[in-house]
Amino acid sequence: MKAPARRRARTRGLGIVLALAGALAGGSAAAQPGGVAAVPVQGLSFGSLIPGVPEVVSVDDAARRAEVVLEGKGSVDVLLVLPRAMVSRTGGSIPLHFGTSDAALTTATDRISPMDPLRSMRLNLAGGSAPPRLLLGGTATAGRAQPAGEYSTTIVVIISRAGT
Repeated sequence: MKAPARRRARTRGLGIVLALAGALAGGSAAAQPGGVAAVPVQGLSFGSLIPGVPEVVSVDDAARRAEVVLEGKGSVDVLLVLPRAMVSRTGGSIPLHFGTSDAALTTATDRISPMDPLRSMRLNLAGGSAPPRLLLGGTATAGRAQPAGEYSTTIVVIISRAGT
């Protein structure tokens, strides 16, 4: 006798919307007049989820973590507006959780420095050929009776000159 097939919820990469000094730009580089640019490289992807089983994406998971390149020079404040859930076109919802160790910053030396995605971060961008990258992971847990389908949401990255 065959075991019943498990239904899986699939997730598309979580989109990254960039907000710079109050202006929104999605899916491409966004630049502030002061010369700071944020370039989304990759969205956060949980892949297929098994109902009831938390799926964790670490900042060390280069294939599934979100990644944004921060270009420019000077001191900036970075704030992430993190969604509470992914949703499907049919109204289904999968809760998301972001903990204090779910963000990091890489530097030219590929050193990963942990950051708290739940707080504003002040960064000093040095400019140059290897700009820092903001990395983001998180956890998704589909419910036991989760309808199969594609789920997505948007992560907002707000960047402003320090102290503005």
